[in-house]
Amino acid sequence: MLLRKAQVAVKLESTEGTAETLAAADADMFVYDPSFSPDIQKTPRNPLRATLSPAPHFIGRKQASISFKTELAGSGSAGTAPKFGDALKACGLSETVAASTSVTYAPDSDLTEGDGTSATVAIYIDGKRYMIYGARGDYELGFVAGEPAFITFTFTGIYGGVTDTALLSSISYSSVVPKVFLGATLTKGGASLVAENVTLAMNNTVAMRPDVTQATGFKAAAITAREPGGNFDPEETLVATRDDWGQFAAGTATAFQLVHGSTAGNILTIDAPELIIDNIGHGDREGILTNGIDFKLTTDSAAGEDEMTLVFT
Repeated sequence: MLLRKAQVAVKLESTEGTAETLAAADADMFVYDPSFSPDIQKTPRNPLRATLSPAPHFIGRKQASISFKTELAGSGSAGTAPKFGDALKACGLSETVAASTSVTYAPDSDLTEGDGTSATVAIYIDGKRYMIYGARGDYELGFVAGEPAFITFTFTGIYGGVTDTALLSSISYSSVVPKVFLGATLTKGGASLVAENVTLAMNNTVAMRPDVTQATGFKAAAITAREPGGNFDPEETLVATRDDWGQFAAGTATAFQLVHGSTAGNILTIDAPELIIDNIGHGDREGILTNGIDFKLTTDSAAGEDEMTLVFT
């Protein structure tokens, strides 16, 4: 079997915890590094008897995780969702479409369970399929200067089995080429950052919902908490220019923005109203003093749901 002959399909479920039939239209992302990790409960059975030989264990609840990364590119048309739009919805994000203008994804605390945003996810590798369903997930955005940006998804759901299944055929992949991370806008508190790396993650807590009426022991996965944050490595500056150390000591929140891309249909703008520095230290980038900054993203409104918005235009 050839590892490069692989696909990943993601489809939102019409009934939570009921596996969908996957088709070519659900596997139209360019994917990298797919991984399948089963987690099957095993309970020992060792009754007392006249032998030390072990008995076969019991098999209990069955769950699994699938992770993969895909290119962080727009659809090519402003107002049309990117190929990974359904995957973002299954990570607890709402989708708002402004025709011919933009598609906005924002945290939504109601999109956590029982709402039509669970997903069936499968990896196909050269004639074999590894599947989960009733799944929800988390994502991480990764930006490195001079390299294309990626989004990494990790989904947890009900173990759907491993079967001999042919690769999906006639997939219509996007012709949009992802942009390398150059010529970007990167600001904190309105001040431009000179940085090489930026990582942003929703940091969802995904929990399985036990259900004794199900043969697998689970109803579906649910998102029970989130703690958005990330890290970057800007060059150190004078206090008068940007006082990261003072803001860290005082717990001061500042706005954050990243704009990646400049061609309509392939622009991503990330806005965070409140970035709070969680930790800071010195770094050395070929003799240039830098700051390694870990941060959290919080809300600045009573209604919330705005810690980190992704807008494709």
